Amino acid sequence: MPQEVKVGFSQDHHNIPLARLRSVLFTDESKFCVAFNDGRRRVWRQKNERFKDCCIQEHDRFGGPSVLVWAGFSYVGSTDLYVIQNGSLTGVRYRDEILDAFVRPYAGAVGQAFVLMGDNARPHRARVVNAYIEREEIERID
Repeated sequence: MPQEVKVGFSQDHHNIPLARLRSVLFTDESKFCVAFNDGRRRVWRQKNERFKDCCIQEHDRFGGPSVLVWAGFSYVGSTDLYVIQNGSLTGVRYRDEILDAFVRPYAGAVGQAFVLMGDNARPHRARVVNAYIEREEIERID
């Protein structure tokens, strides 16, 4: 997100009353690389051991395995950490696996004042997601 957008958002929302902020659920997902490879090799070895089997390490040139996780937090608590399995996050998966399973129950516990704050990732703005949020009458911050 560009710096100007962040500053503009902050200026527009800096005076939100604390009572209102208590009902906001902030959400995000992050991808963590399990086998990070920065291209550098770090090996401790004795002199003349360079090509011994114990000093050679295989690595994946395409980044290796990774895990995508989602979570939400608010003033009063947080959701469980959710690991997104088997592929990328789509609008349908976001609706079924996250909104329906985590956000809707959380919204029910907070009550009418509940507000969802997410980023503008493509799955979060899919038509199926917008229709679901409208049907469930979930307010969200743009």
